[in-house]
Amino acid sequence: MMGKEFISVTDAEEFYTQYSYGMGFSTRKDRLCRDTHGLITVRRWVCSKEGYRSKEHVDRTDRVREPRGQTREGCRASFKINFDREKMLWVVTDFMTEHSHNLSPGNHRQFLRSHRNVSDSHIAQVQSLRAVGMKTSQVIDQLLDQSGSYAVVGHSRKELQNRVDTIRRAASHNLDADSLISYMTAKSEMDPGFFFRYTILADGSMGNLFWSDAMSRCDYSYFGDVMSFDSTYRTNSYNRPLVIFVGVNNHTKMTIFGFGLLVDETVETYSWI
Repeated sequence: MMGKEFISVTDAEEFYTQYSYGMGFSTRKDRLCRDTHGLITVRRWVCSKEGYRSKEHVDRTDRVREPRGQTREGCRASFKINFDREKMLWVVTDFMTEHSHNLSPGNHRQFLRSHRNVSDSHIAQVQSLRAVGMKTSQVIDQLLDQSGSYAVVGHSRKELQNRVDTIRRAASHNLDADSLISYMTAKSEMDPGFFFRYTILADGSMGNLFWSDAMSRCDYSYFGDVMSFDSTYRTNSYNRPLVIFVGVNNHTKMTIFGFGLLVDETVETYSWI
């Protein structure tokens, strides 16, 4: 294996994934280096049992939940490639095959974490059958009947259910965004003093949003000499920062000037708000 060449990092990853499946172990990504142009120069994959869990996580005393079971046990199996600028190829520079644990037998390999995958075709089939009233569990049973085994399906029931739930939540968020824009537009038509601005992301979902009603704008015109900018970080169901612009009126009571619901907390986003 030493010196074996790959056209791309993706090809190398696919090779090691197939190799690890055939041998019976799960992999994870490890070291990654890039040059000043963003090109990957070093990439390393390791066995999922490589190394040990960090002591700062093991020795924590403020745990709310029980810690997960230890899965790492110092396995040294790894696969590393380096970019050769003369050949413009990625070359294998390290390939460790020894494991410190037993490998999974053939009938268990489909349950290894790095080899479980929910395909787009299965998602499409689930969505089409759910649209006619079938439950997700019934759809999974049908997939198993068609495939013959979990090994051919390539994922568990729980993984398929989680993937479907994620897609459904994303779709509902987009619907919520449309409803929110309609609501804001209706408010501005009823109240000429109501102001709002928003951005749309590339996938069509809501980006940044700012709004302020007529009373808040009036308060700002009188008491906006000093304004506090408070960000309540991701405490809402959409996992987004909620920003509140507040001040103090002539009765030393807090007054609100406006609100913002942001995508993230980058400089560009804060500049926009």
